[in-house]
Amino acid sequence: MLISARKSFLFTFPGLFLYGIFVLFPIFFGFYLSLTDISSFVEKLHFVGLQNYITIFGEERFLNSLRVTVIYVLISSVLINSVALIIAISIDASSNRLVNGITRVLVYLPAILTPIIIGFIWYYIYKLGFPAIFKLLGLTSLASIRFLSPSMALFSAIIATSWMNIGVAMLIYSAALLGVDANLLAAASIDGAGSWRRLVAVKLPLITHAFIINFVHTLVFAFKQFDQIFSMTKGGPGTVTETLSIYIYKVAFKNSQVGRASAAAYVLFFIVMLVSLVIIVSLNKRAVER
Repeated sequence: MLISARKSFLFTFPGLFLYGIFVLFPIFFGFYLSLTDISSFVEKLHFVGLQNYITIFGEERFLNSLRVTVIYVLISSVLINSVALIIAISIDASSNRLVNGITRVLVYLPAILTPIIIGFIWYYIYKLGFPAIFKLLGLTSLASIRFLSPSMALFSAIIATSWMNIGVAMLIYSAALLGVDANLLAAASIDGAGSWRRLVAVKLPLITHAFIINFVHTLVFAFKQFDQIFSMTKGGPGTVTETLSIYIYKVAFKNSQVGRASAAAYVLFFIVMLVSLVIIVSLNKRAVER
């Protein structure tokens, strides 16, 4: 029995209503706040236009957090996808089901933990775990390395983030490789293509959708990452690991400059949206051309 348009709307209205209250309204209201001078230092709200945006782009701390975020996002995204793809290809090439199953479980295991737990785990690994292991092995020179020092803290955070996300990306790549038509691989073998040629010329071009999903997911996750880095370094030492998310938190809740923090949040929002669109369009275009 067909349902009328009016009844269909009544069924969807509760969901649309909640979506409007908890998603759409905060988006538009947050943008409005970014155009005001709202903070605990002013008694009355004033409309200041784009002044908050002009202020943050002239602030060295914001520019530093933007630079840190870009470095963090680029390195972690490339590292996650590279390692995940290599593991997925290795599993696909192996015929040992037991080893493949154990590998999938072990690689995916960190993904079930919350980011804040990951941050605490890696904090103690860097502070206590590695030095103790190196001392036990007699590697005293390596035991003196300070993984959370200003020169290494950002790279240490990237390693922790990559460890947490490789499992999800690996499963997506594995599923995509399993979905490749066996007839195409058989035809390539008949034409004389070896395993490497089949991988490069047949399998990888056919899993473009997996690349799109993983790159967008890892980029968006890295751009908005907060709890894992905050629980591990709190944005320090100094501002070495202060990403845009941590900058927004500190400006809003420690400096009580909500308007300026809202402006930074919308800069982050537009960056994520633009980067995601570029990746989706470019990879889809390459897939069509192939």
